[in-house]
Amino acid sequence: MTDRDAGPLHPPERRAKRRRRSDAALPLSVEILDQMPDGILLADLQGRIVRWIARAQAIFGYPPEEAIGRELGFMQSSEDSSTDTAALVAATLSAGQIFRDLGCRRRDGSEVPIEATFKVLPGKDGHPRFLLGILRDSSEKGRRRKFTDGLIQSSVDGILAFDRELRCTVWNPAMEKMLGYPASRVLGQRAAEIFPFLVETGEIRFFEAALAGKSLSAIDRPYVSFGGGRGFFDGHYAPLYDDRGEIVGGLGIIRETSQRKRLEEQLRESHRLESLGTLAGGIAHDFNNILNIVSAYGALIVKDAGTGSPVGSHVEAIQQTVERGAGVVRQLLTVARRADVVFEPVDVNAVVAELTRLLRETFPRTIEIETRLGVDLSPVDADPNQVLQALLNLSLNARDAMPAGGRLRIATAPCLRGSLTADLARACVSVCVSDTGTGIDAETRERLFEPFFTTKERGSGTGLGLAVVYGIAEGHGGHVEVDSAPGSGSTFRVCLPISSAPSLLRERPIVSFIERAEGAGRTVLLVEDEPLLLESVRQLLESEGYAVRTASDGVSAVERFRRDSHEIDLVLSDVGLPKLDGWEAFQRMKEIDPDVAAILVSGLLGAEVRARYAAGGVKRSLRKPYTAHEMLRVVGEVVAELPRRGTTPGS
Repeated sequence: MTDRDAGPLHPPERRAKRRRRSDAALPLSVEILDQMPDGILLADLQGRIVRWIARAQAIFGYPPEEAIGRELGFMQSSEDSSTDTAALVAATLSAGQIFRDLGCRRRDGSEVPIEATFKVLPGKDGHPRFLLGILRDSSEKGRRRKFTDGLIQSSVDGILAFDRELRCTVWNPAMEKMLGYPASRVLGQRAAEIFPFLVETGEIRFFEAALAGKSLSAIDRPYVSFGGGRGFFDGHYAPLYDDRGEIVGGLGIIRETSQRKRLEEQLRESHRLESLGTLAGGIAHDFNNILNIVSAYGALIVKDAGTGSPVGSHVEAIQQTVERGAGVVRQLLTVARRADVVFEPVDVNAVVAELTRLLRETFPRTIEIETRLGVDLSPVDADPNQVLQALLNLSLNARDAMPAGGRLRIATAPCLRGSLTADLARACVSVCVSDTGTGIDAETRERLFEPFFTTKERGSGTGLGLAVVYGIAEGHGGHVEVDSAPGSGSTFRVCLPISSAPSLLRERPIVSFIERAEGAGRTVLLVEDEPLLLESVRQLLESEGYAVRTASDGVSAVERFRRDSHEIDLVLSDVGLPKLDGWEAFQRMKEIDPDVAAILVSGLLGAEVRARYAAGGVKRSLRKPYTAHEMLRVVGEVVAELPRRGTTPGS
């Protein structure tokens, strides 16, 4: 489309005469053409302009006298020389109509992009006579396209487009980030061939629906990335139309939802734990009462049988079983995040022995369990249930790392935490849980203790196990270390500070406690809603010389105290009472007698609850399930500090 003559081809008078002759031959009304929004020109079959409509002048800046008679290429940009005039005419005559994107220049030399349509116009004899050129300034369209491209490229959501053959035509960076495939590998390729999961999950049907003119949304759909990673996304699909309203492809807006899914699972897990905590609290209340009843009647059997009776050894076994049952309840409450933390001197080897017994009963026989326990270890300051929970979590992880079997080793030993200098080092006991499993890579080790981080498949883990281990260790003033490599197994080392008072390590007397408690002859108001427990504890107290008044709910307890407060030395009350709980009942009793002495009993006694009770005037608190010995000891210690009221035994 090169111009053969940059200057005027004819003098002005000849050009005007030629224009009048051409106008007479035009098949279209000049007045109509002048009203068109696009630039319009007419050229003869040699490609010379014979008519230059006003809008064309507005686009290019050339008046008609400078355009008519010149070849079509006179306004072509020097950078766009792919098509000469002869070739353009030949293509139009051959096809009847062609479309071109042209780079053109204005009269002032500025560049302007043009969308051009050239069409053959026949004369009266039906033979080709003129070429009609419709020229549209696409600058604004280009700006809109550039703006749209910017939006697509910067979108945090994935954007893809595809043609009617399901070949990808748009693939933005967000799609690259999510699926790991660069645009260069995807564009022009059929989606189903690049992403087999589209067919496997049925996702391809949403693409096909868009081509059929439907707009659909797909929620929580699975995907597989280039590296094999798995996740979820929400997809919104719609058809793409051309200027004539025909569907030429489809559009997909893709939002990665894996993080949202994880948060939803965390919320569900939180709700599950909350529900489990509520259930566990109810179970603990009932089961603790049952254990207390067994313990109390066991003690009564020994008292009735007398000293030296062979019944004592049998009852001792019952009491030991009660202790184990109490431990099970505390473990359940720990899992449900409802257990109170009670620090006491703990024999770590005893905890490991209990854990080993549990693991051997529940783990597959393909896993060999080995223990190596240190000798003469000092006790640690710890909550035994939380320590057991931490070691159990580590053992479960070790089991999962050995699906085909292996060896699980648990070892204890003394160690030092911190500097080796005497003033900074702190004596600890370490517990190592080792496995011969798959091992852990460096990247995963960095995130092991993050809450809800898990490498297990969806539904196989919540990512809370190691976070709980870390929290328990830190809460005890200790720490956790990890040593692992892919293919070499893993070792988790939990270090716990030794007790500052190792001599306090408790050997709990089970049966041989029967001595008259100090303060016998006092009157106790016993409040308990479980009839069997109320009766058994009443008998135990009376066997030790106490006068006992009873009540089975908070309201009746307050009324009984109002009536007999001048005789009652001590209130021994459960907290979980009907009608009015034990704490509220105690508050009302204080209104009757500000000096009322009380022991409150509950299966849930955390440090904050104990502190609140103590600040409110409660003499002591007792955690269920308690042994008969423990209950009588606490009652005796409290009444020994109280002034006598001078009462007569009886209820």
